Amino acid sequence: MVSNDGNETLENHQDSCCPLLLSQDEVGEGQDQVTVEIVRRILHDLERLDEEFLREIQDRVPAVIDRISHLRQSGNPDGITAAQLDPILGHVEALTQCAKMIDAETMTMFLQGIKSFLTSAASRTVATLPERLQAAEERVRRVIPMAEQWVTLGRLERASIEDILPA
Repeated sequence: MVSNDGNETLENHQDSCCPLLLSQDEVGEGQDQVTVEIVRRILHDLERLDEEFLREIQDRVPAVIDRISHLRQSGNPDGITAAQLDPILGHVEALTQCAKMIDAETMTMFLQGIKSFLTSAASRTVATLPERLQAAEERVRRVIPMAEQWVTLGRLERASIEDILPA
């Protein structure tokens, strides 16, 4: 989650985006069957995790875009400092970890690419920096629609599974 001062607070978010594991109590010692109730709980938990992921994306991406835009518009003749880039990379890394936790592999790779691109863009010559920051900003703008698509596909998959479960 993003705190009021724009810094990331990942502790609470890591708890909410944890992978789903069935406890031995839920399945039973040496039991091979999973009950309909357990499947429904898993589907509900997946829905909750997807929604939390989408909220995290919607919270962090605008902050990343604002910071990149500010860097681009400031036109610092000395380039970007680590102190300016670190908060942006922190947000991107937090989103990457969240995407990993829900197995959103495409999102994970895309976010890792953004992080690499930003790091590379910041180390280039000052003359090309505004164009590179603009390109990075455009890439970051694609994250929200990608996350929305991920959540929508998850809903469709879960609805299909719900449809075949006995009443």
